[in-house]
Amino acid sequence: MKVSIRIPCYNQPHLLDYCLHSIKSQNFENYKIIVIDDCSSTPYNPILKKHSDLKIKYLRNSQNKGAIGNMLYALNIEDSSEYKMVFHEDDIMQPNFIDECVKALEKTNCGFVCTYISFFDHHDNFNTDIIDVNRIININQETELIELIVGGAPIGFGTILYKKEVAQKAFFDLKQFDVMGDRPMFINLLPIQGGAIIPYPLVAAFSHWDKDQRWKTLKYSHAFNLHKYYLSFMGRRMINPNIIGFTHSLIEAFNLVGRTNVFIKLWYYCKAISLNMISLKYILLYNNRIRHFVEITKK
Repeated sequence: MKVSIRIPCYNQPHLLDYCLHSIKSQNFENYKIIVIDDCSSTPYNPILKKHSDLKIKYLRNSQNKGAIGNMLYALNIEDSSEYKMVFHEDDIMQPNFIDECVKALEKTNCGFVCTYISFFDHHDNFNTDIIDVNRIININQETELIELIVGGAPIGFGTILYKKEVAQKAFFDLKQFDVMGDRPMFINLLPIQGGAIIPYPLVAAFSHWDKDQRWKTLKYSHAFNLHKYYLSFMGRRMINPNIIGFTHSLIEAFNLVGRTNVFIKLWYYCKAISLNMISLKYILLYNNRIRHFVEITKK
């Protein structure tokens, strides 16, 4: 098979059902599916039987690896496929997702490709219409990708289709970045063969942050380390628009931590300001009440 789709799973068979339905609707058929169950207590067999026509290979870990550990294990499974991806069980593909990714890889001859992502809060609200793709963004420099990320581009790091030889060189620094390690991994792969982004939301993610186990261990230090890593590439390119983007990106990352230890958060904000990574002005303007006051004052 040309494409190997690896799906790490844990206790969400009802979401895997929607995911598999979306794979079944793809207009690209040269793929195989591997489901990697991380010792779930909720059985997946009923859903796998329901989709038996997909001839899914089911693997169950002997012990729980954790959300990130299972994703990394899924990425490193060896097979003969030319391309591979690790796809989340709570995500849904647009019908032309795989086809467009394969075409982009073959057209650009880059090492990997990903798409933009959208979010939905109920499966009845998901739009299954094919999205026309008429543009691909080639990325060769780390700074190009970082500017897109901090600028708020909705890049789906769970949408990456890798060439097999590139995926073998992927490194995920869990200690430094925790779940956000997919971003540095993505950036570090660029010098190998470049990358490409399809700037259309060909994948949709189900919004259920309160139950998503991947974010449970994220700390302020991980979010700060990520932005310090970005800064190491930017150098003198840290002009005003980038500072605005860094400020917004760091605030959003801190919000994902989900804890309210104000003193730790303030300490990391002070460190970021001292490195000229972010601006106090834009931190204040990000606050809705302060921004509203400024707008009224201007009038």
